Amino acid sequence: MQGEKTTLLSGRSTEDDQSPSSNVVKIVLFTLTGAIIAFFGAIALVGAVRVYRHPERYIPQNTAGQSMRNRAKGITRAILDTIPIVRFTEKTNTELESVELGNAKIANQIHEDVAGQTPKYSGDDSGSATLTELNGAPVLDGERGLRCSICTEDFSIGEQVRLLPCSHKYHPACIDPWLLNGFDFPQSIGRAAVKVHREGPMLSITVDMCKGWALLLWSTLASVLVADPTFTGFPPCDALIAAGLGDRLIRVGTEAYEQHLESYFCANGRLHPYCFVLPQTTEEVATTVKALASNGSGSGSWHIAVRSGGHHLPATNNIEDGVTIDLSLMNGAKYNATTNIASVQPGGRWKDVYSTLLNNGNVTVVGGRDGNVGVGGFLLGGGMSYYTPRYGLAVNTVAGFQVVLADGSIVEATATENADLWKALRGGGLNFGIVTRFDMEAMPAVDLVSGTSMITADHFDEAADAFVDFTNQMEHHRDDTMLIIHTHDSSIWDGPFILPLRVNTKGDLSTTAFDKVTQIPSVAQTWEQKSLAAAANGVQAAYGTKNAYMTLTFVNEPSVVRKAFSLHDQLASNIAKRVGSENFMASSVLQPFPTYLSDLGLRNGSVSHKAGSENGTMPLDLTFSSGHQAHLGLHHEIMSNVLGIERNGVNAVVWTVFVAIKNGQDAALSVARSELMLMTREMKRFHTSDGKAATVDYLYANYADMTQDPLGSYGPENVAFMKEVARKYDPEVFWQKRVPGGFKISRVAG
Repeated sequence: MQGEKTTLLSGRSTEDDQSPSSNVVKIVLFTLTGAIIAFFGAIALVGAVRVYRHPERYIPQNTAGQSMRNRAKGITRAILDTIPIVRFTEKTNTELESVELGNAKIANQIHEDVAGQTPKYSGDDSGSATLTELNGAPVLDGERGLRCSICTEDFSIGEQVRLLPCSHKYHPACIDPWLLNGFDFPQSIGRAAVKVHREGPMLSITVDMCKGWALLLWSTLASVLVADPTFTGFPPCDALIAAGLGDRLIRVGTEAYEQHLESYFCANGRLHPYCFVLPQTTEEVATTVKALASNGSGSGSWHIAVRSGGHHLPATNNIEDGVTIDLSLMNGAKYNATTNIASVQPGGRWKDVYSTLLNNGNVTVVGGRDGNVGVGGFLLGGGMSYYTPRYGLAVNTVAGFQVVLADGSIVEATATENADLWKALRGGGLNFGIVTRFDMEAMPAVDLVSGTSMITADHFDEAADAFVDFTNQMEHHRDDTMLIIHTHDSSIWDGPFILPLRVNTKGDLSTTAFDKVTQIPSVAQTWEQKSLAAAANGVQAAYGTKNAYMTLTFVNEPSVVRKAFSLHDQLASNIAKRVGSENFMASSVLQPFPTYLSDLGLRNGSVSHKAGSENGTMPLDLTFSSGHQAHLGLHHEIMSNVLGIERNGVNAVVWTVFVAIKNGQDAALSVARSELMLMTREMKRFHTSDGKAATVDYLYANYADMTQDPLGSYGPENVAFMKEVARKYDPEVFWQKRVPGGFKISRVAG
């Protein structure tokens, strides 16, 4: 028989024979046993996955006092569902006889190898089996597939039988109750799997490895492997389940888990945490933080990540060894016409925020340009937008934050309540707590006018001059903004090209702010009116590439802008030589950053409302009690944020270089990062026409690589302030040790 082992009870096993033939027998037996165990192990694992995917189908709910028993039955039922029930037919019987014939040949060879002895069987008292000789080997009718080995009744044509991978068959009514209702090894299975017969003075035991060991393994796995599906095997995930957040988890091995990974912008950010937890309320965020903070000691062997929209760099919003707190279900936006405050949750995407506020109040807020960017990370990093010329960075318009601290407490932070926390959050990132609500000053929703053109390399110098002039004049055109997008993309154009993105936020089709750039010869030009929501939908970077990017801020001077163009062309050329131009896309984005923007972050510059709007809402404006402030030497205490942009001292340009690598080109990513580092290093060595350094200290956090130090670029006073606030609101340094992603104030020198 296949997988059988015979022992003679005269003091030695037939396997004690150390002949070569005996060794062959052992090899065959162990091989069969391993294969059978693998078969049933795989079946059990498939069953476990079924339970995780469909708990409502397999785990009875609200059955008091029997949860573990019901869960054990659930996993067993899931395992059973992986094993087919077939109708017994003459064809089935013939096919199974053919299978058993092969088994009989193996068994016959084994018996011939063991001293030429062929054990004889006389049925037990129950008469549960008879002998049929095939090729000289004893084969039971039950073993040939004619009867159920448990009840010993013959199968009838058309009758349903449960067919195991090893070709053994049972009546479902016989095998299923045993598996579902008890995990003790039944006598009937024992009689079928372990047969005893006498030959002269000796007893011979034949063990059917397939039935005995595999069924025992099956029942053991069913009762032990996933007897309690609330046990994930990962301490932090189990802690969340114990805290009542089990239905907020996305677990490894589920379809939802794989789909969730796909929602990350960067393919290299699709790390694999132990589980995702998706709280839906501020209270659930607090419960999550408390559960994770109490599980483990210090940083432990696992960590925590926090995700808003998943659009930032890898290692900032996801983690391999730990839990990712995903805020994407907290995505609402509400407008209060009385206070003119739009309360926006962190997990929203800007395209949805704009659409919601437009349809429920005809207002908008200062937010991201790419519609898929998440609210939380964008605002905590500062936030550059189409409205930057008028309001500065978006975080300047946040009147209040609702924050979950490391101890799970929920606090409000405004200019008058927890004012130090309010200021630190305006640019300080994930160092103080999880923001669960941003209260933002709203303004009337007015259609934008936007357009672009395509300028080729022979006109790059003209584009540089036009951009520098626009940046210097931006203070006088606060409703206009322009970005220069310098691109290498072989799928669009054979060589480098520039796309100047022009936007007027008041819908003024006749603005003259862009005259110099629109006069440059171009391949094509557009200029159209649309809502902010529509504009955000139209600007969405492609998902699924592996990305690398870095940022610098440099002096707004034609020679420096031309150097940036030259370095970008060199970067693209170097990468193309090493990985092929078809395997990547590279873009540099230049954004005006003049000195007057620092005034928009002054503490004594308050957000006020002026009546008289057509729709009754209050337009946002910034007024200053002491007139225009000096750009240099401002003390950090009069600033309402920690960005430190007042330290720039000159009109500047925020420069971001972005490289996207196609899937399957993993080696190209390291090449791109290496070239980016060389490129930024070269720019730092460059000098202006009057011999001064081309770069300034400030680094925009939302564009920075993890090798850069944007928090340190805010200046020593702001660094000291953020460290003080972190100590006050997080004395156990939870956000520094347990949540390592992003830029940490504890890693900044000073």
